[in-house]
Amino acid sequence: MTRNLTGLALVAFGCLLHVDAVHSAGNDDDRLQLLKAMGAEGRFVMPTRDQQDDIYQRFDKQDVDQNGVLSATEFIDQNDGFTPDIRDRLFAAADLDHDKSLTHDEFAEHVVVAGEAQAIFSNIDADGDGIVIPQEFAQHSQIGERDAADLAFSRFDTNKNGSLNFHEFLATFSEWTRLEQPPVTARLIAKQKTYKLAKQHQTEAFRKQIELETDIDRLPPVPKVNLVLVIQNVSNEPVIVWPRGSVDEATVMVEGDGLVRPENLQGAGGAGTGTTPQPVIQPGKTFRIPVRSLNPLENFLDNVYWTKPGEYRISASYPVYQNLPPHLPELFPNQPKPTGKPKRFHVTAPPVPVQVVAE
Repeated sequence: MTRNLTGLALVAFGCLLHVDAVHSAGNDDDRLQLLKAMGAEGRFVMPTRDQQDDIYQRFDKQDVDQNGVLSATEFIDQNDGFTPDIRDRLFAAADLDHDKSLTHDEFAEHVVVAGEAQAIFSNIDADGDGIVIPQEFAQHSQIGERDAADLAFSRFDTNKNGSLNFHEFLATFSEWTRLEQPPVTARLIAKQKTYKLAKQHQTEAFRKQIELETDIDRLPPVPKVNLVLVIQNVSNEPVIVWPRGSVDEATVMVEGDGLVRPENLQGAGGAGTGTTPQPVIQPGKTFRIPVRSLNPLENFLDNVYWTKPGEYRISASYPVYQNLPPHLPELFPNQPKPTGKPKRFHVTAPPVPVQVVAE
């Protein structure tokens, strides 16, 4: 039989012809195009207000030991009804940094992805019986030609029983969705690579002072640094730096022997200084954010001090957005108009080493 596949159907068929499993060799873009044809908007869609409330409640409930992350057991225990294989695949897909636990952000992404998968599956499941057969999939998946739809169905039908339940669909959907990459990259430049450590900050007394301090006003200034975070738009669409409020400073992460934090401070915090709309980053362009201290957001809970000479590794992260409603369009007419659901991309630069030397 001659197969006459055109347009998106040809893309879908070409992808699936060369892919035997999600993690095998193949074109990730083709799999993402397949999901897009089915109506998926991707892993970076921002939760709605109602979803945010639900996510906080569910995360708190599942975090049995209240340590701020979900273990595989905590995640799985709240997903009864899934087979062990499906539960393992869902957890692995959600665990973006592969540290065997889910942060709140990772869990939030899982909830959003699962919600989108549920909506798409429901549209395909025309008779609402919870089972999708090949005929339903071909007719309602919006993939196109029957040959392409049948091949797509076979990839979702991982137990090869000729039908799909939601759990099967969700597992593959979750894995494929995580193939989507942010439209920007992040790079941290150390304009100054060596910093002096004052003698009084090398003492055990100073370390104890920071660890035990309960008064914000008694905390010393955090160490100054001279770094620049460079965000580059590597996509074909503009991205927006948060156009209102105070998200105009990078979040900084520091690793190294000798770090100390004010462990006893609770409920204290500050905010960034931005109050005006930030620029749109056009395709191929960059946006530079100076990093002048180890705590540029001025949240005192994030104060960190180095107390020993040696090498430290510093990284920084920053959020950018797509499809946000224009803010003050009469003053800033170059803001792109939304073309879908709001999306948030939080990118992190690889760490750079700096040296701290005794004064």
